[in-house]
Amino acid sequence: MRKALLAITVLFSLSANAEIWREARTCANSNQMCFYWWPKLKDIKGWEQDILHSYHYKMNTQVPTGLTFANAETVIYARAVYKPRMPGTKDLEQFIADDKADFLNHDPALSISQLELLKDKKGRSFIIYKFTPTEKGNWEQIAYSEEVDSDGNEYYLVFVLNSRSEYGYKKALDDFHKFISSYE
Repeated sequence: MRKALLAITVLFSLSANAEIWREARTCANSNQMCFYWWPKLKDIKGWEQDILHSYHYKMNTQVPTGLTFANAETVIYARAVYKPRMPGTKDLEQFIADDKADFLNHDPALSISQLELLKDKKGRSFIIYKFTPTEKGNWEQIAYSEEVDSDGNEYYLVFVLNSRSEYGYKKALDDFHKFISSYE
């Protein structure tokens, strides 16, 4: 059984193209198959991937060098949401609307504003929103786009800058935009 799982992991890893990391492995808690999809990100000085939290949350988690996702004031992460797992979502517009509604469900006083589009290295546009707490809460900027990999798999892309403070948020903005603009 372990040999079969290893073969599946290798096949998924080899078939992945340059922009989406795809891997299948045995889940630590359930002994079931877990699938991991996340955007590959270029190295940005001062940041590193927290691989343990990347696997735990099934997303590419980036943290300031020397910190972890759990103890960093500010984190950046990227998710690739496999579209076939979202059959009720018809397009990116609805995906974004549902995400914003979920945020407002948890914090109705949250301020959400759309910012200028940002393009990645391939010229793909990212729709960007700023999520500002009115009192307590995290400062966030979220960039949304879509991806079709070389095997024809379709994903919604979600890049997130999350900070416990306005200062940390502002300090990490340039690096967050570098992660997006260097994405292939």
